[in-house]
Amino acid sequence: MDFLLSGLLPGIIILLLFIIGTPVFVILGSVAVLLFYNADESVALVAQNIFKLAMMPALLTLPLFVFGGYYLSESSFAKRLLRLFEAMTGWIKGGVCFAAIISTDIFTAFTGASAVTIIAFGGLIVPILIKKGYSEKFAKGLLTISGGSGVLFPPCIAVIIFGIMSETNIRWLYIAGFIPALIFILSQFVYSVYISYKENIPTTPFSLSELTGALYDLKWEIPLMLMVVSAFFAGIITIEEAATMIVVGFFIIETLIRREVALRKIPDIMSNSMMVLGAIFIIMGCAVALTDYLVLKEIPQQLLEYMQGVIVSKTVFLIFLNLFLLVAGMIMDMFSAILVLVPIILPIAKNYGVDVYHLGVIFFLNMEIGFITPPFGQSLFVSSLRFNTPVIEIFKAILPFVAMEIAALIVITFYEDISLYLLKLMNLLPLFDTNLIKF
Repeated sequence: MDFLLSGLLPGIIILLLFIIGTPVFVILGSVAVLLFYNADESVALVAQNIFKLAMMPALLTLPLFVFGGYYLSESSFAKRLLRLFEAMTGWIKGGVCFAAIISTDIFTAFTGASAVTIIAFGGLIVPILIKKGYSEKFAKGLLTISGGSGVLFPPCIAVIIFGIMSETNIRWLYIAGFIPALIFILSQFVYSVYISYKENIPTTPFSLSELTGALYDLKWEIPLMLMVVSAFFAGIITIEEAATMIVVGFFIIETLIRREVALRKIPDIMSNSMMVLGAIFIIMGCAVALTDYLVLKEIPQQLLEYMQGVIVSKTVFLIFLNLFLLVAGMIMDMFSAILVLVPIILPIAKNYGVDVYHLGVIFFLNMEIGFITPPFGQSLFVSSLRFNTPVIEIFKAILPFVAMEIAALIVITFYEDISLYLLKLMNLLPLFDTNLIKF
């Protein structure tokens, strides 16, 4: 209990700094320096940890993927993608909603943030849904929640950072997240189908010519994405090589072939994307320094010993973990949460028998639900600003979706094989039977 009391004052200081809007890297860096100083350790360790982080090979992917996401947002890629999935599913009841969900998820996978997806698709999807007969409230709600599952799809950079911090196989993390992401998408689609029947929304007759035209409109992007993703999962190329191929490929397609992104715009895109990347790197460096202090003082081990006296089973731990991560998602951004929380919860989760890849899935799904939950869910506020609608109205619109997602999260959390099935099927993990955890 002593470590909890000793950390009370720093915790209060951090909370106050967050409330007054202090930048995250300033908070993390200052606390790290203060803790090392008070422990009679050299504060130079903070700078050394930042340098150590900069030498990690996997970090080479982040500048490329961040730039690629910003680059795509300048093109008409989102519009072409939505057209394709609408042509494929528009004839199904609620098919246009499914098209919106899948399109935004793919876009989030490349941009790395569902909030960016809300901005990029806001003026595209909502008018289409309203024109189809859906209410404005439902349309805004669907756009606010859709795209969240995309954080589990390659090449989302959040998964890469989680892999770096947890020292796990990034490729396997993507594989583990595939089925849970589909379940989340299904939960969103089920409610969309219910509304479609309730409001008697007409479907769009299937048109082979429209589908062919939509496919032809993506004749360059689809082969590129399929080639890179297939080569990555087959182990032919590394994540760094995949990032390079994606960026170079989209540059050739969007600038040299389609000419949708002018050469004169590229410096501005680089500037904007690298400003975001710089903020991520600074936060990562300060967070790693803070984490090293926690490891040095054996804080995770002390926390584990304390929790073992309070939490007596894996089931109780998973309940506590989900509640904790939901709250974290309400008040923290994705990258800060990964960098600060993962080193702390990872050893504790392992002690309770939670597989690290399953932990990654639980982490990302909780964070995405937290992003759309009051009082501070960032996607709520982005959507509110995008549509000039009060936050409470946006939350009312997404409440049924949130309920469906929480139900899906409970099933995924307490049936570990949902996350691990593909890894076992591919002989990447040993096969064993995991029964549904009993309450």
